[in-house]
Amino acid sequence: MTRLPLPLIAFLLTAATRGVVALSRLDELDLERYTASFAAALLAGMPLHPDELPIIGHLRGSAIFGVLLAPLMALFGPSLGVMKLLAVLWSAFAAGLFALVLERAGGRRVAWIGLLAYALAPPAQAMVEVLALGSHADTLPFVLGPLALLLKGRPGDPLSLRRCIVLGLWLGAGALFSMQTWVAYLGVGAVWLRVDPGAWHSRRPLFIALGALPGLLLIPVLSSEQKLVNRDFSSWLQLRAPVEKFVATATDWLRESWLFAARDLAWAGWVLHIALALALGYALLSTRWPRLLPARTAREPSKRELFSLYALIHTGALLGAFSVTQFQLNLEANLDGMGSRYFMPLLPAFLGLIAFGVVALLERAPPIGAGVAGALGAALVAGTVSLLDFSVLHREPPVRSAEFHEFRNHFAHAGGEDRLARLAWVERMAPDWPAIRPMTFVKVFEPRHPRLVDRSPLELVPPDVLRQELAEIQRDDPRVQPFALVSFGMAVCWHWTDHALFVRRNASTAEVTGFLAERFDWLAQRVPPEGRVWFVRGFGRGLATLQARLDLSRNSPGRPHSGTEPMLEAFQELRRFPAHTRAPLAEGMGVHWGLRATPYKRLNERVLDAARRGLSEGDVEPFFFGFAWGYRSRFIEATYRVPDPGPLEAAMSPAAREAFRAALEPTSTLTSRGPDNLASIGDS
Repeated sequence: MTRLPLPLIAFLLTAATRGVVALSRLDELDLERYTASFAAALLAGMPLHPDELPIIGHLRGSAIFGVLLAPLMALFGPSLGVMKLLAVLWSAFAAGLFALVLERAGGRRVAWIGLLAYALAPPAQAMVEVLALGSHADTLPFVLGPLALLLKGRPGDPLSLRRCIVLGLWLGAGALFSMQTWVAYLGVGAVWLRVDPGAWHSRRPLFIALGALPGLLLIPVLSSEQKLVNRDFSSWLQLRAPVEKFVATATDWLRESWLFAARDLAWAGWVLHIALALALGYALLSTRWPRLLPARTAREPSKRELFSLYALIHTGALLGAFSVTQFQLNLEANLDGMGSRYFMPLLPAFLGLIAFGVVALLERAPPIGAGVAGALGAALVAGTVSLLDFSVLHREPPVRSAEFHEFRNHFAHAGGEDRLARLAWVERMAPDWPAIRPMTFVKVFEPRHPRLVDRSPLELVPPDVLRQELAEIQRDDPRVQPFALVSFGMAVCWHWTDHALFVRRNASTAEVTGFLAERFDWLAQRVPPEGRVWFVRGFGRGLATLQARLDLSRNSPGRPHSGTEPMLEAFQELRRFPAHTRAPLAEGMGVHWGLRATPYKRLNERVLDAARRGLSEGDVEPFFFGFAWGYRSRFIEATYRVPDPGPLEAAMSPAAREAFRAALEPTSTLTSRGPDNLASIGDS
């Protein structure tokens, strides 16, 4: 009977383990939905903005994943499960390459231990690998592919021209996918120099460069931001106390980044951490370093030593770069693992070194080796089991994978200056939830006047500019006016907020909202009566973003939370606004937070707790009605009855829960709780 190839076994096993993790996490809705939006837009023939193809300029993998998802979506539709399928298959592909690398470097025994460890990855890695992000963890195939190619032949034998071109293709594709691979390529390059020490005296580097050229040429096509991070790298440098940061990373942060402790499995984190420390020590002590020098006269190293060379250089380069920059882990973001993303490209290096160490122990001290292997297996199995929750399949309704209100600039580009054409694309791509659309596509219909779009906090936009913008909106088609008024309300709120925060350094919430309230009613009176409700709702969404800014100033990612006070104060300050505007203001705030109310948003707790304590009695019902409408727009069909969202409702007061449930009814509309417009705003 023919044995299955180990890469195929690794692929199937990892597909199975990541698959069950994905089935337990079908409520994830975040950045990965951009991937699905990209795929749906491609299938619809929607013209995409050429300068904004990736979700963030340097994360080109998000656009590549969108292309890969398109055929799956064409076959199976725009469900969240289809998006998870892509993520699972990609992770399984990386596992197959990892098994191939280890088999070539150390044989079947090492490969078996490594592939089992990869399939049962630490919780953080497994969670991120079921997100179709095209980001940090997804770079692994572009590191493992070149390694597998370099370890195919005997060290010292020149690479064939075909292998050189294929190696270049891998490297170019990785550079295109994410510049995170460039750190790993330091280790890959070191292996290449030792595998083919005479390469520089030949044309082989030229053929590698030729293979890499297509990927490199596509970088400016996919992203106009051809840089490592989404701002100038010099601003990320942090040369203060890099040694202390490196030590903290090696001793604590790396272990915590696996998120075993976050799942009440701290012991498992220690098992993996100790195993890694011992494996690193074994690699450092057992490697015959003179053989790794790229000299033609040196004796050839073993392939295990070549893998150790890669692993140690990649680990040192990434941890060193982390130590001298301002990048920080966000270990409190432990529900999807993304807070640990910076260390995820190191998984193959770590697990490969551990696999070699375990095999060495099994050969030299079998009882000890068996004990280490058993403890490591128990830790990884426990981590995987802790992620499983199949009740999600019954608890969560079907969710549309695409989320087009985050795809806003592409809609604006597709329609050009014709706002009706933009609206036509919105209606085509997002046919459900028409009542909520003006609140979710605000960026598609941004104000025309540049002072309101490229706002400066130095001086207030003159009243004449505001009047001109309103006059332009009145000339819009009536179907477009609600979208334009919501966007106008948000833009004005943001501009006034920027100005208040700039003029009053360290301004309190009361000072900022007081500044906004003084000017709000004057402008509301000048909005056409039939559209005032949309302007006020848009201003309410702007107030919610002010809340978020104030909260972020005290509760920045990666640091302990200081409570809900910024959110609470903003809800309390809503009382400053005219009584006849409070309902749509609260409704707009609710929609904003409802759109972000996914089960993975730890922000939910602070928002709902602050709303319970800070909203006045009359503002509770409109806020939670809007909150429910923002929340329900996650789901595929407007007629779908959303099941009991227990975790959210548990944080609500009885009055809030009643309004929330009423808005979730299939027959409810955004305006069913009151009049369709607020013509009296500003007239009382």
